[in-house]
Amino acid sequence: MLLTYDAREDGRSNVQEIQNPDWSSVEQAVRRLDAKRHTEVTLGNHSYISVSGGNGQYYVFIFTDDEQNLVLRNGSSSHGEVLLVSGGQTARLPARHIVQLHEALQAVRAYFEKSTPDPTMDWTES
Repeated sequence: MLLTYDAREDGRSNVQEIQNPDWSSVEQAVRRLDAKRHTEVTLGNHSYISVSGGNGQYYVFIFTDDEQNLVLRNGSSSHGEVLLVSGGQTARLPARHIVQLHEALQAVRAYFEKSTPDPTMDWTES
């Protein structure tokens, strides 16, 4: 399993990689997301989980082996859109797809342990 995360400075991106990370390294990378210098974390190989954003607003999706995109929903009936920085770019995303840090960490932990979506969480295909 490969952990990648960005570190941006002066408009440039430096992508860091850790092969076969431990949970502490993965958790630290997700917690480091700040929507400015650190905006995206991915974990996996062909299939992977990605977390973008920071500062209390996170977008989490899984690209599966059968090429599905599963997006984590926050369980509310939120309407509207949220501006979120992912990969250094600002994106408009549905508010119902923006989760809190503890939800992002729960999803990533499940994927880290089993390489599958946490079945207790609300995933939707996009």
